[in-house]
Amino acid sequence: MVVSGRGHLVEVVHQGVVIAPIEKYRSQEYHYVPIELSDHDRNNVARYALSCVRQKYGRWAFVHLAAAKLLGGRLRVPDRGQQGCVSLIVRALQQAGVTFERPPTDMSVVDLAKRFGVMP
Repeated sequence: MVVSGRGHLVEVVHQGVVIAPIEKYRSQEYHYVPIELSDHDRNNVARYALSCVRQKYGRWAFVHLAAAKLLGGRLRVPDRGQQGCVSLIVRALQQAGVTFERPPTDMSVVDLAKRFGVMP
């Protein structure tokens, strides 16, 4: 999820990338992860996320990622440009110069949590 301001966020659901009200998560546990970005970089992140709205969900990328994790990372996930939950976040943050050790399609929620120091 990428927060787009004004009480909305950009997220990937089974239909694809959508804009949703953040209010729908009020009753669920979540972690807000503050990332030090300039206003310019923050706008680039939001602009990228918003440009992805209506893209299809990368179901096959998810299947490939699961297989890659089961095989200990020996399988590379092909990047067909479709969005998954984590790949959208990684690609958006890359627009602000945030770097990651692996490509967006190879990243998982656990990888993001480790990168930003989020503890369960």
